[in-house]
Amino acid sequence: MNALACAIAGAILFVLALGTPNAWPLMWIAPVPLLWLALGHSSWRRVALASLAGGALGQLGWLWPYLRVMGVAPVLVAALVPAIAFMLVVLATRYAARRLPMLAATLVFPALWTGFEWLSASLSPHGTFGAWAYSQISAPVMIQSASLLGAWVVSFLIAYFAAGVALALRRFSLSPLVLPVALVCVNVAFGMWRLEAAQGPTVRVAAAARDHDDARTASVVAVDESREVRRLASQGARIVVFDEKSAKLPMEQRDAVLAPLLAAARETHTRIVAGFDVTGAERRNAAFTIDENGRVATYTKRHHIPGLESGYTIGGGPGLLDAGESVAICKDMDFQQTLRDDAAAGARAGSLGLMLVPAWDFTTDGWMHARMAVLRGVEGGYAIVRAAANGLLTVSDSRGRLLADRPSGKTTYESVVVDVPRGPGATPYVRFGDVFAWMMGLIGLALVAWSARRDTLSGYASSKLTGAT
Repeated sequence: MNALACAIAGAILFVLALGTPNAWPLMWIAPVPLLWLALGHSSWRRVALASLAGGALGQLGWLWPYLRVMGVAPVLVAALVPAIAFMLVVLATRYAARRLPMLAATLVFPALWTGFEWLSASLSPHGTFGAWAYSQISAPVMIQSASLLGAWVVSFLIAYFAAGVALALRRFSLSPLVLPVALVCVNVAFGMWRLEAAQGPTVRVAAAARDHDDARTASVVAVDESREVRRLASQGARIVVFDEKSAKLPMEQRDAVLAPLLAAARETHTRIVAGFDVTGAERRNAAFTIDENGRVATYTKRHHIPGLESGYTIGGGPGLLDAGESVAICKDMDFQQTLRDDAAAGARAGSLGLMLVPAWDFTTDGWMHARMAVLRGVEGGYAIVRAAANGLLTVSDSRGRLLADRPSGKTTYESVVVDVPRGPGATPYVRFGDVFAWMMGLIGLALVAWSARRDTLSGYASSKLTGAT
């Protein structure tokens, strides 16, 4: 019964923490029930089954919005891979806790989990999707350390605290909690300091989107968007970002279709970012940036949704613009390496303080996907304007604070207009990359190897003692 209760409790906590905007505190205890079970006297088989079930149900519980569009098999794979990894890490923690000193034993779980998240993000076609750090977006004070070491350090702290709680409960001692709590306090203090730090000059931006409608032609979309630009510019917006793939645009018609937007940009002295599904010799998910002089820059999406966007040409590089701005499209924001390279390229060009992001979500996943982009801004040191059809319009600063958010319009444009401070540009994480993550993975493996070594030496000593007797 203990195993079943722990599996259910863990699953519920994971679902709420990862899938609910304001349930971020629950993530810090979500792994505790299954870690507590693993550190007790239950058999390793029971622990393995409970951890696998709890992890899988927890993943499925917040991945359900993708069932309709992705199908059952891809969602099951997306749930089972991290669940299996979670099970293996829990079992490794159980093994090490019986053989290592307390300080080392407490470190096994967070080190291995951080290493897994980094490896998964490096190999998965979905990038960092599902990382525990995303659970903390509603608490900006908790995510500022991502500017130093990436999302990995936030996931590490969550796992470290949970391991300390589980071990403290099993040993009826507060000792395992001392170092994890101290590090969490340091993280909070750094977050408070960074949130109070001065930011750059502000610019008034707007995000506008309406839900996708296949019946709308590219010409109709361009005319509608040009009207929306004029309306938003009258409210002071200097940059207007629209949603991704708003309509199919035959390449040979590009100039004619974009003409109303060029006219609106010149008339209102506004920079416009508009997303279209470009067809022709190559199919491109493209964002056209039109400046106030009518010049057009084209950015092509670099990371596509497996299956749903097969056949699209992969973009060749960052969407850097002048004035310390850049463009990315929707799923691009799920990939740390890609956006870190963009921030580094922006730094070489002077600075990158504002990212403009057309997007298209799946309605019920609007919050889950938008928060991934928010964390990229903290890691890279830039503000983000994200306009998602079938999702959320969000504007966040370089500290990850949401300055505005609103659901996209069903049949008409919804918009947000807000003054956003430009970010400072390249952070320590942009400069040093994922060193922390892969080092944690190596440390976790080293601790498991140390456990095995101690086990071998203990067995050898016992056999010698038995022989002598």
